[in-house]
Amino acid sequence: MQNNVSNVIQVQKAVVIGPLRETQKIRAELESILWRKIQVESILTVKSGTTQKRTREEVLPELIEKIRGADGRTIVISDIGDDRPYKGEQIAIDVKEYSNAAFALITSNLYCCGSLEKFAEFVKDRGFDPNVVIPKIDYVFQYTGQAEIFPAMVELHESKLNYKLDNERLILIFESKPNYYSGYLVELFKLNEKRAHILLAREYSEAEKFIIEGKNRFAGAILGLRNIELSFELAKMLRAYNKTVPIIFQSGAQEKLQKASEKHIGFVISKSDPLLFKKVGDILRDFFGFGDFIFRTPSGIEIGRAKNLAELCEYIEKIDDASLIAHASRDDFSNWLYMHGYKKAAETIKPLFTSDPVLLRKLLLADLKHFIKEG
Repeated sequence: MQNNVSNVIQVQKAVVIGPLRETQKIRAELESILWRKIQVESILTVKSGTTQKRTREEVLPELIEKIRGADGRTIVISDIGDDRPYKGEQIAIDVKEYSNAAFALITSNLYCCGSLEKFAEFVKDRGFDPNVVIPKIDYVFQYTGQAEIFPAMVELHESKLNYKLDNERLILIFESKPNYYSGYLVELFKLNEKRAHILLAREYSEAEKFIIEGKNRFAGAILGLRNIELSFELAKMLRAYNKTVPIIFQSGAQEKLQKASEKHIGFVISKSDPLLFKKVGDILRDFFGFGDFIFRTPSGIEIGRAKNLAELCEYIEKIDDASLIAHASRDDFSNWLYMHGYKKAAETIKPLFTSDPVLLRKLLLADLKHFIKEG
């Protein structure tokens, strides 16, 4: 597979705030899993060698020293601080006071991992003004021990920094609850290898903006059904740019899942399914272009898999006319090539579609074999 990394803006530094054991774990996971090295620094919220919690007055000078003047290439990661005087909300305010660094809050608190409305109530109950605090927090993630969430949050932030600066493929997540979108981000991180920008929208206006800006670049979308009509509207917008873009609908409400299923416009998965994240990962791999190219008949029956360009050509030479035309008419070949780093090949074969199977097969094979020879 060719490399599909966009070298535009990258996170250079992560500042991790929390107790010693937690910061050490996050640091180790960032350094061992992220596909490249970044500078990772720690700020402890507990005095060394004691159980005494450090106050804001004690921590703030160290924080300012590490972030003053920083821009989006720095990300600050902090826990919520349930049992300490210097809480996550105040850290978010201070980070934005002294820098333009991104701020990510990690938590397992159920109120934080619920809807934006629940989070606002939680912030208010802790003595902070939600209207002041929430705009300072760029991301909220649920952390339950999955190591990939930390490099995933770095890649999510880099996607936000770069998606308007290049022409990479995009994947939209429209979901308000961190306990769900954190799991989807982990699955995407396992598969993505920087092949697509991941765009997270917790509100409809964000998702709408992303679609208008991204147009036909979307390789797929995961849409929550909290407001089912708004989600259907987003699906309609996506399909207006790409009539076959894969969409996953997910909800905990059976009646909403039924309505989505009746639309026949995407995959439908219950949030109550104990295998939710695995099933989402399987769909991402098989239908969003991350895994093998899966040849199917027009009715959806699998007839073969290709792992590389040579195997792709072998199947194109022998599959039946109807299956060939079905794949080409949906831009399946160009989408898969693009997601696997063969950008030039993808752009070359995309306009080749013809309903004449003999000519179509000839055109596809000629161009693909040319790219194989070029290496």
